[in-house]
Amino acid sequence: MTRAQRRSLLYFHHAGGLPVVPRGVRAAATAAGFEQVTGVGFEREAAAATWATIEMLAAASIVSARDSLAGAVLYGHSMGGLVAFEVCRQLAARRRPMPSVLVLGATAPPGVLPPTSDTCSRLGVDVAARGAGARVRTGIVRARAYAPSPARLDIAVHAVCGLDDEIIPPDVMLKWTEFGCESLSVHSISGDHLFHQRAHEQFSQLFIAIAGLE
Repeated sequence: MTRAQRRSLLYFHHAGGLPVVPRGVRAAATAAGFEQVTGVGFEREAAAATWATIEMLAAASIVSARDSLAGAVLYGHSMGGLVAFEVCRQLAARRRPMPSVLVLGATAPPGVLPPTSDTCSRLGVDVAARGAGARVRTGIVRARAYAPSPARLDIAVHAVCGLDDEIIPPDVMLKWTEFGCESLSVHSISGDHLFHQRAHEQFSQLFIAIAGLE
């Protein structure tokens, strides 16, 4: 990856989140030499339209990010990984300039995510709660409904998950190869589903390797 390609990292938030780059992600990206780290804003569509699909959120992300996507590194966490993946699919289908790398953090491949109630329970989310709890629940339903057909992505894809993640265990990440991610590299690091909340050494080293600084 050239210096120009690794200048920009775009962050796609998890279900119920906001386009604010978590401190752990920003610290890891800074350690890897990224000059610009930006949260992609699709939260308005996610909040305003409970029926919005992953495909719709991806289309909104393409509009939001505009010219920042070409050559950038995309990092999507949990549901955000599905949105980032679909962004790449839509760009490829339109033969538009592609990101250089896709990083899927704690993102279940389509058809693998546990039932909504189980996932909410493991995340500590009250299924009857309003506000953020309702947004998380809606995001999980979206993720479970996402069923893309396989389409080859000619970019590097990295999947990273926490060794203590009860929702997305490391072995299921290998299934991303079934959806066109033929260049998949899987990384298991310390932590649970929200491993990125802390800028620990393993996460930073992963970004350094992806950025080609090793």
